[in-house]
Amino acid sequence: MSPAPPGFTTRQRGRRWVLSRNTDLDDLEELAEGVPAPLPGLVTLGADDRGARVLLDLEEAGLACIGGDRDLARQLLFAAATELATSPYGEFYSLVLVGFGAGLAPLERVRVVASIEEVIDDLERDAAEIGRLLEDHQLGSTLEGRMTGVAVDAWAPTLVLCAKRPPARLAHRLTDLIDRAGNGGVGVLVAGEMATAAVSLEIADGLLEVVPMGVSVVPQTLSAEEEANVGELLEMVFDEPGPDDEARSWSEDHEVDLLWPEVVTAPADEEGDVEALDVDEWVSATTEADGKCWASTVATATEEIDEEVAEQPGVLVGVLGPIEITGGAAVIDRGKSIELVAYLATHRTSPVDAAVLMEALWPGKAKTTSTLNTTTTARTCLGKDLGGALYLPRIPGGGARLYRLSDLVRLDYEIFLVRVRRAAGQEGPEAIATLRSALSLVRGRPFEVLGRGYEWAFVGLATRMAEDVADGAHRMATLCLAAGDPEGARWAAQQGLLASEGNEQLFRDRMSAEALSGNRAGVRAVMEDLTTFVDAEEPYGSIHPDTVAHFKELTAAAAR
Repeated sequence: MSPAPPGFTTRQRGRRWVLSRNTDLDDLEELAEGVPAPLPGLVTLGADDRGARVLLDLEEAGLACIGGDRDLARQLLFAAATELATSPYGEFYSLVLVGFGAGLAPLERVRVVASIEEVIDDLERDAAEIGRLLEDHQLGSTLEGRMTGVAVDAWAPTLVLCAKRPPARLAHRLTDLIDRAGNGGVGVLVAGEMATAAVSLEIADGLLEVVPMGVSVVPQTLSAEEEANVGELLEMVFDEPGPDDEARSWSEDHEVDLLWPEVVTAPADEEGDVEALDVDEWVSATTEADGKCWASTVATATEEIDEEVAEQPGVLVGVLGPIEITGGAAVIDRGKSIELVAYLATHRTSPVDAAVLMEALWPGKAKTTSTLNTTTTARTCLGKDLGGALYLPRIPGGGARLYRLSDLVRLDYEIFLVRVRRAAGQEGPEAIATLRSALSLVRGRPFEVLGRGYEWAFVGLATRMAEDVADGAHRMATLCLAAGDPEGARWAAQQGLLASEGNEQLFRDRMSAEALSGNRAGVRAVMEDLTTFVDAEEPYGSIHPDTVAHFKELTAAAAR
């Protein structure tokens, strides 16, 4: 038997935990801090003749089956699925529904599959991992792991509910993997008789008998009509958009170091020499045919780079704009779980200690339980790679709790930097193509989120990302201007301004692009955009003298 949690005493040879009625509520709350749900696999079977609920611990049972009346077995199974899908302890387990439950699929902890064959490989890997962790930590069960606080977030079980008995070969694999897991980690409930089941539930004459205990209950069921109503209700809820109250709005209080003008050069001549040219000379020296040829070369190279990256498997975390996580098993709806993934994706040098992670996500008010819930949700929704490894793996760390993401979880900012560095060693169309592919990753201000959170990102990190984007955008604009490609320069500057609003170097690049197109009104329009921005953001601010000089030079040249 597993030891009782702190504050409890054991009775009946460890089968019962007892808490004194005189326990102070504040003390009880302190005792509960950091302790996960001890028995997350509990599910209601029904009520006895006294009206008391009778529950089954699916994780402890390992493999349970429901025999007898097929219709009532199906109704009991769906009631159990609905309870587990909506339980407050659900963040401590993963729930797989086989052959039914499509209406519950919108819930983040639920995975619906057509056949047990779709998940049997994952279940075997999970069971093997749980068994290894129990052996490594010399623990008798997952319950003991939760109670002793050892690798506490590693003991989230997978609960599987099957609408029909699996074929014999898969039934044997189910039995074997549960045996390999040891005590806990996987719990399976099947509608249909199975000779290898540790717990058999028989339904007859409207009653459910728990065979090994000789207990009869009125089963908890949901009819086919009620099942349809649940699905319709969830469909309405998840079709209705709503704000995420754990996100954070962008703070406009940060400072961005503006990039002042550099000498812009024309393409090299046949001998490799480069000569500085003014805008009027670019216009007269660049023909329309040259521009089309150059643009075609850049477009082809850009497509090759993007296709190469798109083919790479794994999860992509996007922070260059609104936070996006793509490629996982399910959409992460929990705001703090999204922030956790973003934090780990931007802190890759070494595993992150739980205390550091908690303080980052909940400055000054972190709770261990919150971290466990948040981590379990993130781990479940990210899922596994093609090889079956978790994108958010469980890391054995002795008494420490450590977190890191798999190497197959990519960050758009890292990809951006790799491409910009690659472009530094390239020239002409090749460099422009690489920079275009980098800037295509930019969707807005770094960590552009609504609501609260992400304080850790707004202390330097977001500003540095914005500066790097502005640098890359200015370099591409410079190359495009030198090549007589005003459209490319305009696009580069606009992409940079998505991340670094108010960056005057990029506004100057926009002016140069308009001048290169012979659009004097466009130059003035860019200046008006900048003036409007400065007036809105800094009522007592002023435009940098270099920008004013650049504007005057371009408009004067156009007037000649």
